[in-house]
Amino acid sequence: MIKKIIELLNKVSAIQIISSYTEHTPPAKPYATYTVINVKTPDFFGATESEYIKNDDKYLEKAEYRSEAKIQFDVYTEEQENVVEKTTELKELILFILRYEFSRINAGIVKFTDIKMLREDISNKYEYRGSFDVTFEYMKLTAEKEVLIAREIELIANEQKKRIKGGKNGNI
Repeated sequence: MIKKIIELLNKVSAIQIISSYTEHTPPAKPYATYTVINVKTPDFFGATESEYIKNDDKYLEKAEYRSEAKIQFDVYTEEQENVVEKTTELKELILFILRYEFSRINAGIVKFTDIKMLREDISNKYEYRGSFDVTFEYMKLTAEKEVLIAREIELIANEQKKRIKGGKNGNI
């Protein structure tokens, strides 16, 4: 889902947004980077989709669950005066302009931070950077798991054996 969010942003944004962890040369300024800070998922256990495969006598199950990803956006510009403007434009794009489009890809915005103005000294040259975080919420579907059906169980206790067979539909 994070990839879909960034692709949508890059389709509309006036500045290119790239991963902050890249070996490629960054584009001309202004540009933005993104970093996934953390992904939070509540515990889930039950299947939300289940399909019975009669020929194999098994179920195939999947679970859908809610996930939150906190993404940090950093905007780099040539001049200190432009960093506030470009960072604000990107934040407005995410929070206001694309809000409806995010819902079309089943994502939403949970929270966001204020813009922070940061300055870095890289190779004896100042880098002007504006930074903010956005927490996106989206639904995720697990991989499929196979659930085999037990038709008979053998219990052994104190050298006594007992077989238990399934009920009227054969399931135990």
